[in-house]
Amino acid sequence: MSIGEMFDELKTKPPIILQRSELGRFSECPHQGHLCLKHEKEIETHDVLPETGTLIHELAKEAIKTCDMNLQEAADYFTEELPKIRPDLQPEALRAGKSLAREMRHFGSNRILLCEEPVTRSLLPATLSKGETLIVSELDLVLATTKADTILVLDYKTGYKDRTNQEAYDDFQTCVGCWVLFGKYPEVKTIHWWYLNTRISTRSYARIERERDEDNFGARIFETARLYLEGAEDAWPNPNKCSMCDVVKWCKYCNGELLDFIKDPKKYLDAYIALDARLGQMKETLDNAVKDGRTLYGTEVVYNDEPKRKPSRIPSLKNLEVKNKTEKSKEPLKKKAKKKKSKAVSEAK
Repeated sequence: MSIGEMFDELKTKPPIILQRSELGRFSECPHQGHLCLKHEKEIETHDVLPETGTLIHELAKEAIKTCDMNLQEAADYFTEELPKIRPDLQPEALRAGKSLAREMRHFGSNRILLCEEPVTRSLLPATLSKGETLIVSELDLVLATTKADTILVLDYKTGYKDRTNQEAYDDFQTCVGCWVLFGKYPEVKTIHWWYLNTRISTRSYARIERERDEDNFGARIFETARLYLEGAEDAWPNPNKCSMCDVVKWCKYCNGELLDFIKDPKKYLDAYIALDARLGQMKETLDNAVKDGRTLYGTEVVYNDEPKRKPSRIPSLKNLEVKNKTEKSKEPLKKKAKKKKSKAVSEAK
């Protein structure tokens, strides 16, 4: 095969396209990513929060496109059309998107570069066995600034999570979004990334610098893509991650309280309320029993009428013996110290 034929064959290989959302699951936990691919059709997607978020994003895009990329006019359009959104989700949409129009007006003086558009950057070149690997990330809004080497990114979130600025910087979405933008705009050195939490009217901010962050972001994306392409199934369980996982009911590492909750959240909550009520009754019974100064003894705790009424641990006999021995061993030392002191005083006299 000639060099020319080799290059022609490379061009014919279809590219491997990796979406940021898919990679994000593997960056959190490869086992989660694997299960999402395996049970993609079985995952329940009819949830109020995601559906509401999708509708608000679609309306924001419609407003901006209709108003010829003018954010000030788009804010008015969005405010007028939001109450007309799908009737069953309208109350939730009004709560979730209440501050988006205000945010549009706040950033309205900036020129729009991208609106709800996918941005692509090559991660790995094509080989004889496979095509080029491309990373794709869709961005809500990318805005120009007065500086040619600086841009703004606005990503609106309609859920309840209030990210810290550190969480905004660490987020895999920030990582991928900025990395593909650095590829698209070679002249850009600084990206101001904003998460606009439209339901709770807060903002989360991260300042990204090409010189400091681009290589680190690229390495993180490369390692995540490797796990994805190799079909890794490593599990990195964590209570925060597992509680938000869409496929936890298929996870062999999930058990105990979290699994009971996933199986039936309503039943789990009812059981918690009943248990909490019984605990209150038990505490009231114990408090009444020690009002007269009594002390109740459990296997390893005591309960009495102290101000905080917290059960205190009973010291074991072994600990008491050690404590007594220590106190006895200190007595001769104290006597010796007194003798030395009296001797020193008499010599001084």
